[in-house]
Amino acid sequence: WRARFAADRPPPDPAIPIVLWQGREDDFLTPGYQQCGIERLTAGGAALTACVAAGDHSSVMSTSADWARGYLAQQLLGAAPPAACTPFASITPAPGCAVPIPNGTMPGDP
Repeated sequence: WRARFAADRPPPDPAIPIVLWQGREDDFLTPGYQQCGIERLTAGGAALTACVAAGDHSSVMSTSADWARGYLAQQLLGAAPPAACTPFASITPAPGCAVPIPNGTMPGDP
């Protein structure tokens, strides 16, 4: 079953960028939980931009919306890139992978 499952979940395509926004105060998908996903995506070769902003699980969407619009304008319309986001890696103390993501315990798992 494992081979079939892995074949159904190919690794990320590095030609397709992925953007992840994390709310510093998010207590639903905590920074430690997101770190598990970041490790898994980067282990798979993803072109990942991971950002952090003030907010919780719901409000981070509105606080990051202007940046996301600018990023999409750059990617799709050739506009100037938005200012760099605050990197997820700037969270202190640095979160470790706190809870394994579903379907695996290691970043390289399918």
